[in-house]
Amino acid sequence: MSEVSRRRFLTEAAVTAAGTTMLGSVVSGLARPAKAVAAAAIGPDPNFVAGEIIGQQSSSLFTVRDIDGAIRSIRTTSSSRLWKEGLFNTASLTTGDCLYATGEQEDEDVLAIERLWANISSFPAEIVSTGHAQLALRGRQGHVEPVRIVGLTEVHGPRGVVKGDASMLQVGTGVQVIQYHDPATGQATATRLISFTTEGEPAVEPAVSGSAVGLATWFCCGNVNSCGSGEGGNASCIGSGNGACGNCKANEKQLAWPLLTTGCGPYCPESGCCVSLPRLECGHEVAVLNPCNGKEDPHLHVADCGPTVHCVSNTTCESRSGVKFDLTPCAFAALGELHAGIIAANVKY
Repeated sequence: MSEVSRRRFLTEAAVTAAGTTMLGSVVSGLARPAKAVAAAAIGPDPNFVAGEIIGQQSSSLFTVRDIDGAIRSIRTTSSSRLWKEGLFNTASLTTGDCLYATGEQEDEDVLAIERLWANISSFPAEIVSTGHAQLALRGRQGHVEPVRIVGLTEVHGPRGVVKGDASMLQVGTGVQVIQYHDPATGQATATRLISFTTEGEPAVEPAVSGSAVGLATWFCCGNVNSCGSGEGGNASCIGSGNGACGNCKANEKQLAWPLLTTGCGPYCPESGCCVSLPRLECGHEVAVLNPCNGKEDPHLHVADCGPTVHCVSNTTCESRSGVKFDLTPCAFAALGELHAGIIAANVKY
């Protein structure tokens, strides 16, 4: 990464969400959404919760204070998938865990959990220093944070995917980081590192007006992570603000778009994945389909400006390399798995 690229990366990462991009084939299976909606029509998804466990009533029933300050109850079942410390269904949930979870309302007060991710975060960063078992990463607002590399850490780099070894990554390289942190100590451990690259699939105009394809990552906004604060070992959320539209929230189905009618964007380092997209207004409704699993949502709303458009090492089912969209945890979890950190995305706008 050149000095110019590093400088741009740090400037852009401070004011945008995480991501990269490319355009390609026809998007199918999605109806064209309405052009724009009022921000007042957007609200938290009742089947999603972002919050901190503050109490436990039984081995399966927990009390959560969500990011809006409301008290909610969640219940785990025999079919719940609980991601913690990089693995599913191995570690128990405890008071102080910060979580994102999807499920189904059993009644007015209890959410039956389908999938849950504890103490997880996702953000773009630049490698400041490397070591045998640790990296130093500079993320949002220029904060430098250490992150552990362990045996389960997946490193997606120019030579493919390796586990437990980040030696292929060089100082100055940009990476998308998926990690978990210990709420008690603030220590962070990487579970996935996806390296940025200056090369990617050629940018082409969409085959159908109003459609685009690429990759999407997820991000926190509103200066809050799942515990309601950007601190506590998760500095990636510090400085995220309320988004360029002023109403970005992790528990609503929203996304960041690279160019807004307010004049924000684009943020695009020298990259083969830079593309032309229209400027959208805040509240514009976008339909998103994940072609790898067929899940779709026709009602995501633009709430922020971003991400920094870049290429990554080829990933997802269609080997795409361009990241262009960034989703809130609520939106991303409806289409993919938060611990993967990245999905293929076909959009209609």
